[in-house]
Amino acid sequence: MEIKDLLNSTSASPSETKTQTVKTGADFAQALREAERKRAGASPDSVEAWRSTQTAEASLVGSWLKAKSSPQAQVGRTLDALDTFAQALADPGLSLDEISPLAQNLAGEAKNLENLVQELTEDDRLKPLVMQTAVLAAVEAAKFKRGDYA
Repeated sequence: MEIKDLLNSTSASPSETKTQTVKTGADFAQALREAERKRAGASPDSVEAWRSTQTAEASLVGSWLKAKSSPQAQVGRTLDALDTFAQALADPGLSLDEISPLAQNLAGEAKNLENLVQELTEDDRLKPLVMQTAVLAAVEAAKFKRGDYA
């Protein structure tokens, strides 16, 4: 089945099909969701449950890929997360609830670096940098959780 078939399945006649256009991406997304439900004979709740399962699986794959990337890339990602966290703390328009996921991400990045430190050899020149970055990220996440930024 092609996308145009999915979009055209709601029109009454072929002549109407030729003049019908999708105005926004949201219209297309809505049409696609409806077509998925019709095709699967599923309720909206079961489709959304399936999507959330797919999102969770993608998150696990992403975590696995992060763990397998180079030390430089992991440190770079953590430094980026620290920078984003600092910018969010400096933004008076953001609430602590909005910043909380950033702190959780920072704690996760710190944990990934801690695991990486265990894999590095003592003579690896990156080990001190990885350790320092892990400690900094863990401390900032802990300070947020403790309420230092409230």
